[in-house]
Amino acid sequence: SYLKLVVSMDRSISGIGVNKDLNSYARLVQISINYSFYDRKGELLSGSLNGNSTFNYTTNNYANLISLEDASNKLVKSLSSDLSNLILAESLERKFHP
Repeated sequence: SYLKLVVSMDRSISGIGVNKDLNSYARLVQISINYSFYDRKGELLSGSLNGNSTFNYTTNNYANLISLEDASNKLVKSLSSDLSNLILAESLERKFHP
């Protein structure tokens, strides 16, 4: 099969502010993906998707790493599901040739 999906991902982390307990901070993880879907004759569709997730940031470094990893994993799973649904539901202008 000559079907090919090319995906690039960019992740950024920024601070939102201090939580109500005044001992932890809120952080925002933003992931942007660009995608292109190709077949034997060339590009069928392309575009981009964005997603956001938040997590708490405390003085515990291990907890911060786990929280960041968990938020990122959930966000990537959500974006990958959105991308697969988008590709399946897309009305292509031409027939694709696997």
